[in-house]
Amino acid sequence: MSCSLQTSPDSRLSAMFKVSELSYSYGQHQVLHNLSFELSPGEIAILAGRNGAGKSTLLRCLAGWSKPEIGGIYLDDRLLFQEQSPQDPDIIFVPDVPDFYDELTIWEHLRLISSIYHVADWEEEADNLLVAFELEDAATAFPFSLSRGMRQKLALIMALIVRPKVLFLDEPFGPLDINATMTVWKQLKVLKAYGSYILLSSHTLPEGSQADRYLLMQRQQVRVIDETQFDSMSALLNYDDSTDEDANLDEEADDA
Repeated sequence: MSCSLQTSPDSRLSAMFKVSELSYSYGQHQVLHNLSFELSPGEIAILAGRNGAGKSTLLRCLAGWSKPEIGGIYLDDRLLFQEQSPQDPDIIFVPDVPDFYDELTIWEHLRLISSIYHVADWEEEADNLLVAFELEDAATAFPFSLSRGMRQKLALIMALIVRPKVLFLDEPFGPLDINATMTVWKQLKVLKAYGSYILLSSHTLPEGSQADRYLLMQRQQVRVIDETQFDSMSALLNYDDSTDEDANLDEEADDA
């Protein structure tokens, strides 16, 4: 697959995370088509969509894990993911099934990520996050001994301890109980106060959602949606405006 990221015609972009005319295919199977949207600093946005709509593929492209065929991804006024720099240190992505080093304990994972991202005084923040997510008694445990929910908590703690400028979370609430879900929202609000850009995907309406904005992934596109118009996530995910100029696009493509 050929890759050619376009440069922006306007170098005077204001502070924002901007996606411009992004397209991505698996072979002949197009997943994203000419997709554009923006995120504002200090905003929590939810990327809603059915299973197979392309949410995971989009997040992987935005995080630099997959390269789009064409289009631009900008952080403030900077074009991201050029050939010599496939990923960006300002961006953290937590996939739906995170990986760990089985030979490292929870605490050693936090030490490692803090070293990589040069987090000062990380021990105190690590202690606070472990307590917040009720993992303080498991700090010496290894990932293979953890439940799926505990592994998800570890992945989230590793992301939060860095305090990234941009945070992408792929279906973060699936394995979590209600207490952990509420803790995630509380921690995301802290990150929001730092002016971070936060985008998380979901195919259900997350418990206690405190999102500022909803984006609907549909027909290889992203639409900004006023969620107050819908009485359920089912109604939102089945939303279809036949007057949209891109209504003739193909139906949703499967995620990788």
